[in-house]
Amino acid sequence: METTISELGAMPAIGEAPDPVRAAGEALIEVVVAPLNPIDINVGAGRYFGGTPPFPYVPGCEGVGRVVEAESLAPGTLVWANGGGMGLRRDGALADLFAVSEDVPVPLPEGTDPLLAGALGIAGLAGWLPVAYRSPVREGETVLVLGATGTVGVVALQAARILGAGR
Repeated sequence: METTISELGAMPAIGEAPDPVRAAGEALIEVVVAPLNPIDINVGAGRYFGGTPPFPYVPGCEGVGRVVEAESLAPGTLVWANGGGMGLRRDGALADLFAVSEDVPVPLPEGTDPLLAGALGIAGLAGWLPVAYRSPVREGETVLVLGATGTVGVVALQAARILGAGR
C-alpha cells in the first residue's frame, strides 16, 4: 500500500501506486520505516519553494529499508536514504518500495534499530550538525537551543551535553 497525493492541499490517499522501476545506477529498496517530516507536509500543501513531483506522487523524503536490488549494494542491506529528489521530484518512501540513485542510501551498521535510524534521520542530523560540526561545542560551554521542545531541539540539547556543554 502506498500513500499518494493527487492535488495540492488535498488529503493524502492510501491505495495502490505502480511499483518503481529500478534504472541503471539505482537501488530498489523495500521500506521498513518511512518517517513523516515537515518538508513532506509542506510539499503536499504547495508551500515548498521547489514545487512538487508530477501528480499523483508518493511523498516521503527519507526512508529506512532493505536493498532488494542494486549494482553496488548487497541485497538485504539495511540502509537509510534521503536525497536524490525523493518525495520532491520523484516518488518517495511512503510506499512498499522506492528507487533512488545508488549514491544516496547509507548502509547502517549491523543490529541498527530501523525505528531509531528513521527517528534520527533528517531531524537527528538537523539537531546534531549545528553543535557538532557548524559551531562545535567545547567542554564547559553554555549552549542555548531555541525551540528545544521539538525533535530537532531535543537532539541538539542531547548532542551538546554529549559534546561536553556545561549548561
